[in-house]
Amino acid sequence: MNSTDRPVRPLLAPFAFLAVATAAVLLLRPMVQPKHGTGVTTTPAPTHTKQVAQAPKTYTVHAGDTLEDIAAKTGVSTVTLQKLNPGLSPTSLFLEQKVRLR
Repeated sequence: MNSTDRPVRPLLAPFAFLAVATAAVLLLRPMVQPKHGTGVTTTPAPTHTKQVAQAPKTYTVHAGDTLEDIAAKTGVSTVTLQKLNPGLSPTSLFLEQKVRLR
């Protein structure tokens, strides 16, 4: 039995499948590819920046506040508060007095 005696019928199904798949790719390819000359355009990923709240420039003194309380509430050291506010007396703060923080 030589190679020409083999039946061709078992080979027809795989051949037909490959022919249909190739035809489908060739027909659908132009629909999903960009037009010539336009190139592939991509949208850059959005950059997320954290909104950092600006620290207030001043603090308004409330009843019972001490210089240490203001330093703890604002994160500014008492030494820095005294340097920024040369006329500030740590022992006599007044209601509604503005204290510079930066």
